[in-house]
Amino acid sequence: MKNRAFHSGIKQSTYKVMFGIELRVGLATFSLPLEIIATLEREERIIEIIATLEREERIIAEGNENNMYEDVRSETAGDNVTVPIPDVDKPKGSFRNVIAVILLKTDDNMYQLGTREGIINHLYARSEFDICKQKFIDIAEVTQNKLTCTSLVLEKAS
Repeated sequence: MKNRAFHSGIKQSTYKVMFGIELRVGLATFSLPLEIIATLEREERIIEIIATLEREERIIAEGNENNMYEDVRSETAGDNVTVPIPDVDKPKGSFRNVIAVILLKTDDNMYQLGTREGIINHLYARSEFDICKQKFIDIAEVTQNKLTCTSLVLEKAS
């Protein structure tokens, strides 16, 4: 079907250039079942069926849009996460990620994270970390030291 578009440079469709005739477009090119195509008699009936199918597709799409996040597991306090270390903060030979635990979720969907070394003083968006399936750190193991990401990486490296 993509070869039926009019090409302004050659002043005809690429299908006509290749095969010498215009592309034949009929009911068989629509995504209607053959049983329905065989029963069609009037053009109005075709328009009704296409409108019905479009309505059903729109309803299905709206339903999927509403249920899109139902299967996604919600992050809660106590979940372990991996936080990528920015390259500017990372010394040579150090780890790529820091394992942390979610301490709390703010009203504006930002997360406070902590490690065994202390609480990271930066709030993270959900897109900035990945959830771990295993539990490595418990909330009780987090010390009350306030750390920047750079000082955390330097502590981990030494």
